[in-house]
Amino acid sequence: MSVESSNTKERIVSSASRLFARSGFDGTSIRDIASEAGVNIAAINYHFKHKQNLYWEIYGLAQKRIEDEMVRISQANKNVEEFVVAVFDSMNSNADMLRNTFKMILTDSIPDPDEKFEALIDNPQKIGPPGGEILFAIIDQEVGDQVAKSLKVWAVRVLFSTMIHWALMHSTGHFRKCSQNNPDLSLENTRELLRLASRSTLSFIKNQSSAKSSKRANAKRRK
Repeated sequence: MSVESSNTKERIVSSASRLFARSGFDGTSIRDIASEAGVNIAAINYHFKHKQNLYWEIYGLAQKRIEDEMVRISQANKNVEEFVVAVFDSMNSNADMLRNTFKMILTDSIPDPDEKFEALIDNPQKIGPPGGEILFAIIDQEVGDQVAKSLKVWAVRVLFSTMIHWALMHSTGHFRKCSQNNPDLSLENTRELLRLASRSTLSFIKNQSSAKSSKRANAKRRK
């Protein structure tokens, strides 16, 4: 793909992402996207074939971007607590992309994906959200084999949900305005909350695992 063709594709993706987030899939036409991106309709058809492909291409790119960023962060942050805070900071730095992606997902007019994108969305090998396997590996390294996989997967979902919640809140103008007058809503306070959430979640799954082990040991002694 030439540099010019690549730039055209990036403009289409960027413009379509904003329009889909604002107006939904049904409320956005190929003509709207072409006008916003400053390209002709033929260019969109050439790169994506149809609007449905473009929609899911944006979703796939956002997911890959999150996963790539989490890989990068994991190389510098080896414990769960600091990894979670670093991922939150990254989400906060890419607030527009995060917000637009969730606006696209949280709509009733999502088109059905074709086979290519259905495999991306419905992959049974994936652990929870984008980058879930990376967070799982860090949790696994920190708590060890004595904690069941199901508890580690639960921890991934809890921590990812908490990160997403606060990143989305901080991405809104209203929340940023409120945080100026309320120290409890500041970025630093949110980071501390995420550290506490990380410690609490790991403590919980360790305790759950210990309780189950004790229960099994007691049951054996009674036999």
